[in-house]
Parts: sequence; structure tokens; C-alpha cells
Amino acid sequence: MLIPALAALFPGTAAGGSGPAVLSAGPGLVDVQVHGAGWAETLPELGVLAAWCVGLFVVGWLVLKRRVQAL
Repeated sequence: MLIPALAALFPGTAAGGSGPAVLSAGPGLVDVQVHGAGWAETLPELGVLAAWCVGLFVVGWLVLKRRVQAL
């Protein structure tokens, strides 16, 4: 999902790489859109995504906390 944002900020630089990035969005997204998969089939992938989001949030929180304390 970073490729479309970069393409909007810097037009023409990411056009070649946006196709594979969209296709590699994940098998869960493809299953939902093409095969009509439900919650039971996509819940494990959503759990992994949620774990990554929480992990990155905690890392960002700790980094910002250290920077604020250093001021």
C-alpha cells in the first residue's frame, strides 16, 4: 500500500512497480474478492496483520517516548 502513496507524492517514479505490489497484497484479499471467502478463511491473516500493527505501534511509541524525554 506504500506504492500508491509514493506515486501520488512523486508522480512517474513508482509506476513500474505498482502492478506487482498490488498483486502481492495478500492471498486473503484475493480470496475475498475473487472467491468470496468469509471471515473464517481470512481471520488468521487478519490476526497476523493486527499483530504487526500492534508491534509497529509499540515500537513507534517507544521511539517517540525516548525522543520526547531527550528534549
